[in-house]
Amino acid sequence: MNGNNFTIDDPKFDRIRHLVKISEKGCWEWQAKIDKYGYPVIKLNGKSVGAHRYGCELGNGQPPAGFDASHLCANSVCVSPNHLIWESHLDNVRRIEFTHCKKGHEYVPGSWRYNNDMQKTCKICLKERLSRR
Repeated sequence: MNGNNFTIDDPKFDRIRHLVKISEKGCWEWQAKIDKYGYPVIKLNGKSVGAHRYGCELGNGQPPAGFDASHLCANSVCVSPNHLIWESHLDNVRRIEFTHCKKGHEYVPGSWRYNNDMQKTCKICLKERLSRR
């Protein structure tokens, strides 16, 4: 997706290998802690950080100041450096805002609605949230 071709067997991924499941699309889906926004979390030096940022850094080096680890696959639990790039928040939002929800569900006609703040809300995610109550 971004030109990288890392495999989970690469020694640099020893720390996370047992925490991911490889999806059919090649995503390295995080199987450990997920934050309230749907993003993977890992403890590094006693501090919780985004596991997707950690994966992006392992594959793409240190981020430029103020950049986000952006999912080209639109799968928020993916930590594959093959699917992540450093990108400004604005560029990330522009690229994905109207194609997928934060959990990666594609916005197709009928799959979303506007919430009270006039933001797109994924009906699949809404149904999942309501079923947990």
